[in-house]
Amino acid sequence: MTYRLTLALLVVAVLYAQPAGKKPRPITPGPTEFYVVAEAFSDAAPFWSYYVLDVKPDGDGSALRYTRIAPLSSECSAVTVKAT
Repeated sequence: MTYRLTLALLVVAVLYAQPAGKKPRPITPGPTEFYVVAEAFSDAAPFWSYYVLDVKPDGDGSALRYTRIAPLSSECSAVTVKAT
């Protein structure tokens, strides 16, 4: 009896999981490029900095660019930019 009940429940579950005639949803493409910005504050000089991660498609893969923007010193208003 348990075998028949298990088999019946399995058949019902499979039939409800795959409705007849219903097409699967198409895969929608995700974003082609994006960037992430982080702002950091500190008690030590230079007191603030921005970090930017830029992601763009490049052939079959992706190109990543990481940039740090911060003041040169606590007394100077000049800004340094470091990118990799």
